[in-house]
Amino acid sequence: AENGINTVIINNILYAYMKPGYLKESFSSYLTDRTGKYLNLLEKKAEYLENNDSASLVRDASLTITLEELTELITEHENYINTYPYNYPYNFKAKAEAEYLMSIYLGKEQTNEIYLFDTWVLSEDAKISYRAFIDDNPESGYGKIIKEYYDLLESKDFRRDSEINIYLRNIQYD
Repeated sequence: AENGINTVIINNILYAYMKPGYLKESFSSYLTDRTGKYLNLLEKKAEYLENNDSASLVRDASLTITLEELTELITEHENYINTYPYNYPYNFKAKAEAEYLMSIYLGKEQTNEIYLFDTWVLSEDAKISYRAFIDDNPESGYGKIIKEYYDLLESKDFRRDSEINIYLRNIQYD
């Protein structure tokens, strides 16, 4: 939109929101570095959503973005949180968004990209994605969570069961 406002209709309700890129371009001389970087996070997610013609990361039990895009968003949010730990309220919002992204990545939304529905076995694509995330982010907080989760799944032949569900509940990703 020329005025920087996007609209989307969800369940017959019209939502209007500012495009992060428009805000950044129009007001860049007034933004602090950390605020500009936060708008970059919002812009990247908005770009993924626009490219997939969806108002959500998950729709009809299917991811609307790739696992690689999801891991990129998680990593960038964690990097922002670590770089600007005292940038309230943006670090708080970035942390909440990162937690939401992680819950999707760990299978909370029960998407068929993470688990095969009929067997509750971790998909091959998810195994590859988890291994890559672990290898690429061995020192990150989220990388450590994914490694612990992956190791537990591996001990169960990658089949989600009640013990996995309890584990996810205990780490608040159920």
